[in-house]
Amino acid sequence: MRDSNPGEGLLHPVPLVAMGLFALNDHVLKSHYPGVLSGKLSDMAGLVFFPLLLQGCWEGALHLVGRPTPPRFLAWGLSAVLTAVVFGAIQVHPGLAAAWQEGLGLAQWPFRGLWAWIQGTDLPAVTPVRHTMDPSDLWTLPFLLLGAWPARTRATQFRAGNAQPS
Repeated sequence: MRDSNPGEGLLHPVPLVAMGLFALNDHVLKSHYPGVLSGKLSDMAGLVFFPLLLQGCWEGALHLVGRPTPPRFLAWGLSAVLTAVVFGAIQVHPGLAAAWQEGLGLAQWPFRGLWAWIQGTDLPAVTPVRHTMDPSDLWTLPFLLLGAWPARTRATQFRAGNAQPS
């Protein structure tokens, strides 16, 4: 019987390409080719990747508490719904957008603090991330469905590989 590793869905080519596109867009395309397309590419890539990341975190948490679970498409589906709700909310609600900026800035602080400590510099302040509310970003929500492919494939392969002979 094959074991499933938590977060293994992130190793499928679809999320790997999405994160490569996200990095390329944020570090090159937005500055050299600003416009509507470069403004939406990161949203599209993140919507593909993030539900798979949430699913991997869920699987990892269950594994840590001694309750490993096989990959389930339902876990991806719930992660996709949560991603859609939060993504939509921060595009249209000023209070939630501000909370997102502060919360993500707080989540990034330990990594920025560790880097400062390694460099021997003072700890940085918690800095909110930049976020521009843009209701037109909501048209990128269908890109969530691209993440269904690796999630469904992984769940199906696991079930087929672990089926007991009759």
